[in-house]
Amino acid sequence: MNKTLDILKFAMEMEKKGQEFYKSNMGTVKNPRVKAIFENLAGVEETHYKLLEQYHKTLLETGDWEELDLDICEPCAERLYTDIEARSVNLEYDISDITILRMAYLIENDFAQFYHSAAESVSNPRAKKLLANLESWEIQHREAFYEEYKIAMEQNWFDQSFAPF
Repeated sequence: MNKTLDILKFAMEMEKKGQEFYKSNMGTVKNPRVKAIFENLAGVEETHYKLLEQYHKTLLETGDWEELDLDICEPCAERLYTDIEARSVNLEYDISDITILRMAYLIENDFAQFYHSAAESVSNPRAKKLLANLESWEIQHREAFYEEYKIAMEQNWFDQSFAPF
């Protein structure tokens, strides 16, 4: 049980750091769509943190995994912006936006890898389910950032009249 508590505690810290990253960079990025994505993700990471905190508290107090409602994180799996928002927002990206998007992608990748490894290392089916769900959500975030990063890079190349293909 101590190992699982340690996993949850570390995961809580990761989610808190992710939230801090998105909040601190909302004021740095110039592209309004990226700002909106970061604002959304700051809230999502807070939801992840609260979910993990609830599991940690229950496990610490009772020594058992309570069946918690993972549907509270259903919004975590949503697309980060709608197609309408994507079409209506300026596609100009500052080079620093591209760097920050890359960092966000790497953070989400690290989160997904951690949750994957953590899920494999626990035996409790409820713990596995929680960690597998978190992995899935982080993979969705990672893929969304990768797509946004590709758009930003291609737009930057276009703006500089550069085409590597």
